[in-house]
Amino acid sequence: MSTSHPPLSVVPMVNFAEFTAKSYSYLGRKHVADQIDQALRQVGFVYLVNHGIPQQAVNECAELVSSMRILPSYHAPSASNSCNFQSFRFFHLPHETKLVASRPQRSSLHGGYSCLAEKTVSQNAFDESAIAYLREPGDFNESFECFRPGENSQPNNWPVDQARPGFRKCIEDFFWHCSLLLHQVLTALEVALGLPIKYLRHLHSQNNHQLRLLHYPSIRTRLLDLATWNRFSAHCDVGTLSLIFQDLVEGLEIEDPHAPGQFRPVPIVPGGVLVNVGRLLARWSNDRWKSTVHRVGASPEDKERAEADANAICKPRFSVVFFGTPDREASIDALPGCWDDTNPKRYTEVKVGDYIQMTTTVLYPEKQSGDGPAPTSTTPTNDENYRYIEQRASSPRG
Repeated sequence: MSTSHPPLSVVPMVNFAEFTAKSYSYLGRKHVADQIDQALRQVGFVYLVNHGIPQQAVNECAELVSSMRILPSYHAPSASNSCNFQSFRFFHLPHETKLVASRPQRSSLHGGYSCLAEKTVSQNAFDESAIAYLREPGDFNESFECFRPGENSQPNNWPVDQARPGFRKCIEDFFWHCSLLLHQVLTALEVALGLPIKYLRHLHSQNNHQLRLLHYPSIRTRLLDLATWNRFSAHCDVGTLSLIFQDLVEGLEIEDPHAPGQFRPVPIVPGGVLVNVGRLLARWSNDRWKSTVHRVGASPEDKERAEADANAICKPRFSVVFFGTPDREASIDALPGCWDDTNPKRYTEVKVGDYIQMTTTVLYPEKQSGDGPAPTSTTPTNDENYRYIEQRASSPRG
């Protein structure tokens, strides 16, 4: 007899202050840890409120907004998230200025700027023909990525400080705030499983994480409805845990665990951070915790407007995502408490560095002749990529 499941309607929300506050007992912390464990088992996502990143840290760059020139078709991100303010300011720099911070072509080991449609995520595909199919076309977003500050093996390319004063310091500071929160959530997972202290955190000691600023520009909603173009393609994250900070524009959708192929919108929780499970953590937990497929498209509001107006434009969207990654020399095998004789190990042991390299190199394809617009310089401008996308709108992938 099959078990029916209700459709996914909301991501569970947990008050994380009840875990981090020193006044709470072990039983109180265990209760919060169990709530997070249950959410990650059922949905693979959980909202944390009162997550501990100081409001001062997310507001410290807000004073820089006063000099920001808001373009007619754009809106300013919420003042509650200054990292998104910095993201907004960076992405409105002239294209040539942003290119100074470009990451080297076909490099997954450098931080820096990636222009519109430069990359497309792959959904666990490693066969060359499958990768080629998924790469065409690139996702309609631009990004700036920051690896661990001071890490020489994964250097970051920064814009000149005169272009955006304070940008680098704000992003590096935010990196470390996110790293602390990541370790606290890992502590909660240790408590949920009854693991020794620092069992998970010890293998994240090098803080080889990644912070990504994302800008989804305005685009005609119908281009997203053709099933050829995406703001961010359906995918699972690669590492252990991701922390997602969003502005007030919806658009994130997650696949319903009980109805594969059906995606549900994720409402915005102001002041909350959305946490989701990456492929490595799912593998590490022997699939106890779900790595749920998710994507970014038009918001429900934008979709509704497009039904009445074929030329309706999606609002731009900004987000900041922190990707937690174990130390590259670490080996991942099923965690204690996640397997037994009745639930044997599903995966072989894997080295983190090998797995990360295999999955991230497919994100940055080397453009071949005929792939995308002919560049007028080393990297095509956003306007050229946008024109290319408009031209392909009438010829969806079949």
